[in-house]
Amino acid sequence: MESLCPANGQKNSAKKGTSMPQKTISLEELCEMGASYNLMLYFLRNFGEEISIKAVVQRLHYWQKDSSLGKEAEDWEAWLLYRDAELTEAMLQNGANVHIKNDLALALAVVKNDAELVKVLKAHGALYRPINLILKPPKR
Repeated sequence: MESLCPANGQKNSAKKGTSMPQKTISLEELCEMGASYNLMLYFLRNFGEEISIKAVVQRLHYWQKDSSLGKEAEDWEAWLLYRDAELTEAMLQNGANVHIKNDLALALAVVKNDAELVKVLKAHGALYRPINLILKPPKR
């Protein structure tokens, strides 16, 4: 299986560590975040190589209204929200739902012990729920 990640030495200048807020997300950044091949292929097919964070949030929310795409769009929003604090802040500033999937992003940030991400999520109103309660299948 071929890689969707750029070859070493072909990376654009990183946005992290700059004083400017992150405004786009790219296939390259997903690669750096450890996205699987399938996730990156999905991103490429649906968003192209780079897209504004605002457009990503808008499309995900639009797709969440469609019963055939809703769960997948929710999964994407939750996955992006717990990747890193800078991306999370930018997504939340552009209308992402901090409570998506029962505040899964905060529970995962706690599990991975990411204090900066926890701070960002809590500042936007995320509510802590233990991960085992979020992921536990419903009783029948």
